[in-house]
Amino acid sequence: MYDNLKSNKKLMVLIAVFMIGFILFAIVGYKTIANIKINGKMYDDIIRGKELVADVLPPPGYIIESYLLTLQLVNETDQTRIDELINNETQLKNNYLDCHNKWENSLPEGNLKKNMGENSFKPAMAFFEVFENEFVPAIRNNDLIKANSILEAKLEPLYLEHRRYIDEVVVLANAENSAIEESARKMVYVNVLILLILAMGVLATVIIFCAGIIRNEKLKKMSYFDELTGIANRRYFDQVLGQEISRAERTKLPLSLVIIDIDYYKEYNDTYGHLKGDECLRTVVGTLKKDLKRAGDFLARYGGDEFVVILPNTDDVGSASLSEKLRANIEGLRMEHVNSLCSEYVTLSIGVATTLMGTNYLPDDLIAAADKALYLSKDKGRNQVSIVRLN
Repeated sequence: MYDNLKSNKKLMVLIAVFMIGFILFAIVGYKTIANIKINGKMYDDIIRGKELVADVLPPPGYIIESYLLTLQLVNETDQTRIDELINNETQLKNNYLDCHNKWENSLPEGNLKKNMGENSFKPAMAFFEVFENEFVPAIRNNDLIKANSILEAKLEPLYLEHRRYIDEVVVLANAENSAIEESARKMVYVNVLILLILAMGVLATVIIFCAGIIRNEKLKKMSYFDELTGIANRRYFDQVLGQEISRAERTKLPLSLVIIDIDYYKEYNDTYGHLKGDECLRTVVGTLKKDLKRAGDFLARYGGDEFVVILPNTDDVGSASLSEKLRANIEGLRMEHVNSLCSEYVTLSIGVATTLMGTNYLPDDLIAAADKALYLSKDKGRNQVSIVRLN
């Protein structure tokens, strides 16, 4: 199926592969960046975990300052300082509640939220209640024995229970952060791997299709060009001649066809061998090409030792002049030909057919006329140019 695709279709498939590859690159790249960028999902999860640890170690998410404040109160004798410390405790409680509400609303369901929002919260609130309803009255009454008893029997156990759950919060938050970071690392690795596979796939497809296009072009060139001389072959000539005849009909301009035959080429081959014969053909072609300077002039190998030249917008006078120049230049090479019956050198016999004023003819008509002119040159002794005009 691939080999049957024409070059233009292969190019379309190639463009489609590029577009699909580019889109997939964009999707995977966007997904990766969206997850790990600042304010991306993974970034937010990691930052939230680190902020949680920062909130609980040190406070306000951890009531250690409240506990330390109770230790100060049982040893303080200055009433003004006592009132100041009690007011500080009220502020610490408010800060703790604000922090608790923040994490209660932002943490996803799970062990982390349960420990932070429930397990550590209950003993903390019980601590504040005992502090306000029992410990503070004892301090204000200067009943230090009762205050110390409340501290040891109630406040310290509540603080230790709260701390135990806070420690679990820190462990869980750090573990969760590590898991998210590892997940981000793996996601980046997998996505990079996907991008590499996509790149290799696109590159392989490009290479395969480019190789196919190059091969098709080579096959096309082989089918349209003569392997020995490198010029167009009979198949290509037939195609171009039809196009030029149609163009001449549209533009009402003259068109000339030249058929060239190397005189006694079979004898040259028999005398000097096929390698020298091939070299002779290449030398003749190289010389002919030098004199065909216009972009539209078309030279082809017609078969064996025969060549054809299509001369667009060239009348009989111009084609005759150019043909004579071609003949003279080949003779001027002085390539030895001891078995030629018309010269001691390689020479050409040339036939020219010209259509005038866009006359409607078929390709075979023009070929037959040029062939007729060629035989006139041969009948008259070879090494010359003959012309036939089609009216």
